[in-house]
Amino acid sequence: AYPGSVGWLAAGSPLCVTKDGEGQQLGGIIFADLPANLFGSFIMGAMQSASGLGLPGKAAVAWTSTGNWFQNYPIIHLAITTGMCGSLTTFSSWNSEMVVMIF
Repeated sequence: AYPGSVGWLAAGSPLCVTKDGEGQQLGGIIFADLPANLFGSFIMGAMQSASGLGLPGKAAVAWTSTGNWFQNYPIIHLAITTGMCGSLTTFSSWNSEMVVMIF
């Protein structure tokens, strides 16, 4: 890669690359996918088990009661956390980077 192109990091250059290919300290692509990453992280945090949060009890999802129907479907928990939230956060970052590289 050459100076000025995506992927070139000179000594002391900023790591944030904007849509015009210029590195900047403020703004830039990091804030383009921030809402998706925040939402995905929030949902993954909400899906934590009671033991994972250090709470007493064995609830699979800490914010619901132990008798709730949702506690009995670990495959749904896995689908929401790994499938939906993982793909939401990863795809938003990948999509943002592809837009930078294309334009």
